[in-house]
Amino acid sequence: EGFEGEFDFLYLPMDFSTGTNQGFAFVNLVSELAAMRFRSRFHRFAGWSMRTTKVCNVAWARDDQQGLVANVRRFRNSSVMHHSVPAS
Repeated sequence: EGFEGEFDFLYLPMDFSTGTNQGFAFVNLVSELAAMRFRSRFHRFAGWSMRTTKVCNVAWARDDQQGLVANVRRFRNSSVMHHSVPAS
């Protein structure tokens, strides 16, 4: 959707029994402009490729949860974190 290279973190929890996501994600955009464009594009988005009535809601994280380092710190211990993320 035109955001290649404009985010450095994506956490999209999956339900492995159904193969679908759990309905939310955390995305860290690399600039304020990219974040504003992302919100403009996806807030209230409903054009999913599958039948659903779900509508996307984009919200800003708290200040202490913004940025790559803060996101990695927050999700590092997730049971599905990629092996390339250091444990400490």
